[in-house]
Amino acid sequence: MKHVYLSLLFTTLVLFSFGQTTFDSTDMPQIGWAHRMAIDDHPQNLNFGNSGPNQVYDFSNLNFHLTDTVRYDSLTAAQKLILPAATYYITSNYQDPAYTNIDSGVYQILATHTTLARLDTLFTYTPPVPLYRFPVLFGDSFFSSSTFYTTLPGAKFNPPYIYTNMRMRIRSGYTEFVDGWGKLILPGCVYDCLRMKRVIRDTIYTEQKYTVILYRPVDTLITERIEYYYITKEAKGTALIFDYDTSGSVKRVRWSLNPSPILPPYFLDTLISGGAISFTDTSNIDRFSQLEWNFGDSSAISSLANTRHVYSTNGNYLACLTLSECHTSTMICDSIVITQLVPGLNFAPIAADDTATVLAGHSITILPLTNDFDPNSDSLYRFCLEYTYNQHCHKQLQRDNIY
Repeated sequence: MKHVYLSLLFTTLVLFSFGQTTFDSTDMPQIGWAHRMAIDDHPQNLNFGNSGPNQVYDFSNLNFHLTDTVRYDSLTAAQKLILPAATYYITSNYQDPAYTNIDSGVYQILATHTTLARLDTLFTYTPPVPLYRFPVLFGDSFFSSSTFYTTLPGAKFNPPYIYTNMRMRIRSGYTEFVDGWGKLILPGCVYDCLRMKRVIRDTIYTEQKYTVILYRPVDTLITERIEYYYITKEAKGTALIFDYDTSGSVKRVRWSLNPSPILPPYFLDTLISGGAISFTDTSNIDRFSQLEWNFGDSSAISSLANTRHVYSTNGNYLACLTLSECHTSTMICDSIVITQLVPGLNFAPIAADDTATVLAGHSITILPLTNDFDPNSDSLYRFCLEYTYNQHCHKQLQRDNIY
């Protein structure tokens, strides 16, 4: 007899835990690495998620508009003369070229090529701007500041100045927080991630040169903004980053297309009765975006981790389990041999006990036939189901309903 076991909880706390990730210098890319990224040029309804442990950061609604490749190259001889301490020269179509290195356990930006006051400028940071302090751990925070100077003719400013010898001095303060960790869900990809929160305060001084070595202030502008980005081992750094316009609004989202490593799946298949086989995913893989069972008999694909299937005729079949993640897939197959089907032989239906959990004062929908099936694919009927609590029969359930 099939039973429905209903556990009644007066208080409950359910926590779905993921493994906390860390990021170290050994996770950084090597020279020559190319990071493929997708771009959403019109992001809508962005939700950066919450701080804290064991979070889910869901950006699955991003739309694929363009692609980009971030390249980590070595410096040319000419570049080395300008910035001998730099290790990486990083380029892409959607960000300024940057010179970076790792020094004393800190990954940092030494300089960027950018357009400032309508002039191509090498923006050298004094001191360098740190991005990661290794190892990167949840709860870490650090503060840094840097200053940049460039001398420009007044006519190059917007609006232009009548003075000839002008200087722009930018002092930036950065407070970096590793304020969350959890699952990062991207279109077709799921990662373990750390969330980085950066608070940036820029003070921009416009100054006029009035002696050989002295400048006097003409204008001062102070801005402050908060930026988020998400780092993963698979992306060897930033897996999701936001580009901002001058008003501080997100104008573009870029995310990683580099695949997560997918371990080979495994499964067990067990003959139940007749042509009925139970399939159990034993891969122990918690990070994949899609699961598919192909039973090898032209029947519908199943996406349940553990499922049953009824073969209608004797024969040899090839059942396959496929796990997909971040545009890559891995598959394993096993031969299924059905020999017990005899014309006219009817196998008894198989009923599995159901277990449900409900909070006191709440309701739950019980569907007794969900776990039941017939090896001959005959229709199933219910005669009596027992609602059992604390080993006592309390009520007869005659149909699917809410109790």
